[in-house]
Amino acid sequence: MNILFFKKKIKEKISVLGSKSISNRVLMISSLCNKQITKIENLSNSEDTKIMINFLLKTKVKIYKKENFFYVLGKITKIKNKNIFLKNAGTVIRPIFFLSNFFTVKNINILGNLSMQKRTIKELNNVSNSLGGKTFFFKKKGYIPSKNYRSKIKHKKIKVNCFKSSQYASSLLIVLPIFKNKNFFFLTNISSYFYILLTLKIIKLFNIKIKKKLVNKNIFIFTKGKYKSCKNITIENDFSSLSYFFFKLFFLKKRVFKFISITKQIHQGDVKILNCLKKIGIFIFKENRNFYLFFKKKKIKNLKVNCKDIPDSSMSIPLLIFKKIKRIKIFNIRSWNFKESNRIFSISNELKKMGCKIKRGKNWLIIKKFFINNNKKFFLKTYNDHRILMCFFLVKKYFKKFFVCNSTCVKKTFENFIFEILKF
Repeated sequence: MNILFFKKKIKEKISVLGSKSISNRVLMISSLCNKQITKIENLSNSEDTKIMINFLLKTKVKIYKKENFFYVLGKITKIKNKNIFLKNAGTVIRPIFFLSNFFTVKNINILGNLSMQKRTIKELNNVSNSLGGKTFFFKKKGYIPSKNYRSKIKHKKIKVNCFKSSQYASSLLIVLPIFKNKNFFFLTNISSYFYILLTLKIIKLFNIKIKKKLVNKNIFIFTKGKYKSCKNITIENDFSSLSYFFFKLFFLKKRVFKFISITKQIHQGDVKILNCLKKIGIFIFKENRNFYLFFKKKKIKNLKVNCKDIPDSSMSIPLLIFKKIKRIKIFNIRSWNFKESNRIFSISNELKKMGCKIKRGKNWLIIKKFFINNNKKFFLKTYNDHRILMCFFLVKKYFKKFFVCNSTCVKKTFENFIFEILKF
């Protein structure tokens, strides 16, 4: 039995809203539950979720808010919009891209901002083509903007290469049940297995029967059924956003944080960041839905972390070099190359500006100890990537003047992040 005793009342309570990834998956699936209402608690207030809601409202899905709950009245209707602008919302654009080929009354132009135009959807287009879809890319093949032609879907085995992102597979798993056929998926080169499991757990709540088999690091998935509302669903707290507060504890002295989970279980892959936190001396005590985190001083010379299951929350690990760690190596970060920015390059570049010695590859990053000049000003370039801002904000105190270029990019995931992190 682990017993934890605190002499003083814990004032530092962390609170964040629901996961963006889960929120957008649930919103999309709820909209596909024809003439049925789904009640959603703890929905994300991220920009991506707002983009998803705005798109669904244009397709005649009814969504309204009452107190702290959102209600979605599903309506399966073919897309009629000629132009769809989805900014940089990857979790929205992927399922919509596929539906725009097979679930529309006319040809549709898929548009996004400059950041989204740099993010490939080539593999999703390959799957769409294999099922009979036709797409014309205005600028570069495999990148929006695109014209998606109305096509008739051909049902067969669906092969998805998840080398760059598992989100292609998640998007297809979500939208294909509306075509009223049995679907057989073959997923290869899986980069984020836990995100696929998360998607399967969600669609299972909405009446879809699933069989899966793991063979030689490939997954065979068989889905069957018609979407039915689960009536009520509570969105887990966004664990990737919470991780920044957990890492903040590493830079503070003698602090204890309390985090209250809105759900009994956490299914997000990023929960595995807790294993990394233990390595650096942050210990977690769980009591029902309460998580207590406290820091115990620990000597660490070298840190090596496998980031395969924690692609987002692991971004803070390189910043730990600001403490008494001489060398940090992180690996299995290939998916960083295909996010809102090329994150391996972005993080390396900003750490170099701070004085770090960096070695990097397509799937790994090594950071070595350096000398910090506390007197100098630092200008953080965010590359229009919210997570670059969020992880570098952890070391703001090491510089007399800390400037951020394009701080509004944080709205994509956590609108009040700067205000909340400065409380600690």
